[in-house]
Parts: sequence; C-alpha cells; structure tokens
Amino acid sequence: MHNIYKNGNNLVVIKNGLCWPAFFFTVFWALVHEMKNLVIITISLLVVVHIFLSENNADTISLYFLIAIVYGVIGNLLKKKKYESLGYSHDATVSGYFFESDALNHYDANKNYWQYM
Repeated sequence: MHNIYKNGNNLVVIKNGLCWPAFFFTVFWALVHEMKNLVIITISLLVVVHIFLSENNADTISLYFLIAIVYGVIGNLLKKKKYESLGYSHDATVSGYFFESDALNHYDANKNYWQYM
C-alpha cells in the first residue's frame, strides 16, 4: 500500500511498511533524503561506540546492524514526517502495487476519482 502526498502540483509516493533501501543503505539513504541530523546522530553514535566502548569490531558491527533495522522499520515514517513538515498533505492511498511508480501511474489515471473522495 502506498500513500500519495501532495503539495500544489508536486506529488510524493511513500510506501507503508518496511523501507528496504533504508535498511540496506542506512546513512546513504538518509543523505539522499536530506536527513542530515539523522546522519550526524548515527555517525556520532557509531564513532563513540567504536572508540570508547568497543574492544573489538563485533560491537560496532552489531550496533550498525541494529541501526539498520531501526532505519528499515521507521524509514518510511521519517519520510512522511519530512514531507509533512515541507507542507505536503495526504491526498490518497493506493493499494495493490509493488513499485511506487506503478502506484503513481494508477493515481494519475484515476485523478477524477480521487478528487471526490
């Protein structure tokens, strides 16, 4: 299921559920989505653990894996909050599509339907 957020003529599609790109690419995903504060917090946490608390690399790797899980679970929620802070509002929910582009195409094809909901 995907949510469509609208701000004027700009549309953003955000999937409900686990964010796989955020899980696999964590800090890089946050950079692409311009979440600089999240990047700073994540890198700071990893550096502090590695330098002061870790006696081996296993602790740092375990922490990174835990951070990746958190990113994956809340990644789409973070995207939603970011776009809402930029003035986007929820316009429609589209289900039955795997890719965001397919959900957006379905939304575009049914614009008249969404206007009356």
